[in-house]
Amino acid sequence: MATVRTRIGRDGKPHYDVRFRDPNGVQRKRSFGRKRDAMDYAASVETDKLRGAYVDRNAGRETFRTFADRWLAAQLFAPSTRSRVASDLRNHIYPVLGDRPLAAIRPSTVQAWARSLSHLAPNTQHQIFGYVGTILGAAVDDQLVTRNAARTPSVRRPRKDRSKVKPWPRDRIPAMAQALPDRYSVVVSIGAGLGLRQGEIFGLAVEDIDFLRREVVVRRQVQIVGAKQVFAPPKYGKERSIPLVSCER
Repeated sequence: MATVRTRIGRDGKPHYDVRFRDPNGVQRKRSFGRKRDAMDYAASVETDKLRGAYVDRNAGRETFRTFADRWLAAQLFAPSTRSRVASDLRNHIYPVLGDRPLAAIRPSTVQAWARSLSHLAPNTQHQIFGYVGTILGAAVDDQLVTRNAARTPSVRRPRKDRSKVKPWPRDRIPAMAQALPDRYSVVVSIGAGLGLRQGEIFGLAVEDIDFLRREVVVRRQVQIVGAKQVFAPPKYGKERSIPLVSCER
């Protein structure tokens, strides 16, 4: 149980020390100038401990950057995803939030930072904001802060672009293929005919095409990790088959 003890400080005035053990059994102390404040704090500590909501006020002193680096290192991301998240943290998040203590990041802080992303595409804004919300949520789960400042009613998350993708007109496909060097012109036909992602087109090999069964098996994609191009499994790690259908009129 939290206890309140009175002592006379160097200023000759009474001070009230609240002593208690946190959920991990560590002895804690906090001092107040008024007995009423000390009594209220002692009661709130015990209530928070019973509710499982106790947070050490010193834990929130860790900076967002330090915690986010630790969070990223623990994630089971694919190399390309890890590289992209690290880049977004470095370029769009750390310059504003990186050196702030977790406890000092308030909803107004997050909202002002989110507004600074307005020069980016809507979906990019939405994605980067999501990283901050997830990281602050992890800090709440680790009991470093009491609430997620990015998940409060006063903070508006950037909206995704919900507009539908419009396919190219039929006559643009051969025109685009002719405009590219011969080495790359086949990319247009594969993309338009099979609907493959860019990385899947670059990862396609001759052995992936079964002309007898008239199908293409998507087994890999090319991703950029750092400054290098590497082969990786398709999105979600699943292979898929696509039928070859004649496009002749």
